[in-house]
Amino acid sequence: METELFLFAPLCSLGRAAGSLRAPRPAFVPSVAKINTAVALKSNHCRPGRGPALAIPSNANEVNVKGTLLMLAFLLSAPAHASIEFCLNRAGLAADPLQRDQARMACLRHHRARLSFGSCLKIVKGLEYSIHSEEMRSYCLFQKNALKPSQCARAARSMEYGSNRDALLWSCLKRLNLTIERQECLQLGDLMTFSFNKNRASSYCLEEIRSVR
Repeated sequence: METELFLFAPLCSLGRAAGSLRAPRPAFVPSVAKINTAVALKSNHCRPGRGPALAIPSNANEVNVKGTLLMLAFLLSAPAHASIEFCLNRAGLAADPLQRDQARMACLRHHRARLSFGSCLKIVKGLEYSIHSEEMRSYCLFQKNALKPSQCARAARSMEYGSNRDALLWSCLKRLNLTIERQECLQLGDLMTFSFNKNRASSYCLEEIRSVR
């Protein structure tokens, strides 16, 4: 669905409308792609030295950063005993997807100690950017001390990118190398995306995990 935007006539056209009692009408532009075309067409009628009325603010990035900081401050101002649901509902009030994701990730980090691994992954599904989802799946997995091979397998299957999946599984194998069974190690290695990593994981399990517990 295209966003409705309104483009007002260039400033130089206001002089031509001075003799009229009616103010210049805004031109309706149905999509962002048509804005540049409309601006170019209108600016061709201006005298030299006059530019179009539409301009992108130079501090757009600064405004976005300030908005994000304000949203995070709004979230952290909630009572300490507030639930994760309350925090996530507040996060949904953010103005754009990036701010919503950052607010939801702040909620997860703040409430992680009270969340189960499954609940944490469920909340991660609500993130709107894949890069944030991948980051927080790893966060959900490794922020608990009692890491289990089954949790590693579940998190790995939910990863969208093969490189991230393999990196997560390697981290699991290194953290579990003193407690994991050889068969479990081989099963995790078999979940890797790239054959090179699968072969390395198989060799690692057979050579490093010497005793079957």
